Amino acid sequence: MEDDRHPGGLPPPIPVFRGQGGQPGVDLTDNAALEDRMNAESDREPAGRLMSRSSTGSSGRFLLMRHRCLYFADRDARTVLLHPGAPRSAAAYAVLARAGFRRSGPDLYRPRCDSCRACIPTRVPVDRFRLGRRFRRVLKRNADLSVRVQPAGADDACFDLYARYINGRHRDGEMYPPSRSHLRHLLQPDWAGTFLLTARLAGRLVASAVTDTHDDGLSAIYTFFDPDLTARSLGVFSILKQVEECRRRGLPYLYLGYWIADSAKMRYKIDYQPLQLLIDGRWQETRPVVPARVDMDPNGRPVPQ
Repeated sequence: MEDDRHPGGLPPPIPVFRGQGGQPGVDLTDNAALEDRMNAESDREPAGRLMSRSSTGSSGRFLLMRHRCLYFADRDARTVLLHPGAPRSAAAYAVLARAGFRRSGPDLYRPRCDSCRACIPTRVPVDRFRLGRRFRRVLKRNADLSVRVQPAGADDACFDLYARYINGRHRDGEMYPPSRSHLRHLLQPDWAGTFLLTARLAGRLVASAVTDTHDDGLSAIYTFFDPDLTARSLGVFSILKQVEECRRRGLPYLYLGYWIADSAKMRYKIDYQPLQLLIDGRWQETRPVVPARVDMDPNGRPVPQ
């Protein structure tokens, strides 16, 4: 569900089985056991149907859903979902983040398609991240903004900005029309360490980055900003400020969500170097070869030079 067209973007709602049970059947501190359990439970699912209690049993840790691919119109997709009945905690969330899971509302999920591995989890080792010329220009362009960290909450100013962003940028998307309930859904977990990294221009809210906290880093979940200020590259600016916040807190990584080489709206993450990719269960530092392109912002639009 991560509409990763945004920094750590929000995916469309996932229809899941909301039954009872789903108690932990695996030690979440054991990455190998976690991977084995997820493989066993997701591979058990027959094609074309959502995993239900009858197929997982009461101790099932993960569910599987099949749906249309958000990024390639000619493909179907599978998503592994932490069972809605399974307990949530900051510690469990951190382990799942290291295993490539992302959050949407209370749901934790990871793509797991039959014949496609295009969605690759990414994170930035912030101590070695260096500002290139483009990023320095973005910071200079926004030097007049006031940036602060504040508790997650959907007040009127926050919702107004969110609604303007959805109406201005994503009228054809899954989140249209914007609603307060959808925004509250994004901010609701009390186990995710969620906060807002906000930017204001002369006191007016112009960008808000929903950010989660782990023991080894921050996760960029979703950023929305004033759609009339495209020239400021506020999505990029928010990621740079999240990198700064990681450093300020002494946290080594910023988790950016999924990188997809063949998607113009998802390629931007490769610009944040060095970048680590989760491949074959291991975080590997690499710079993959991507198709030639102009620089894009997190919404797939050309970045002003």
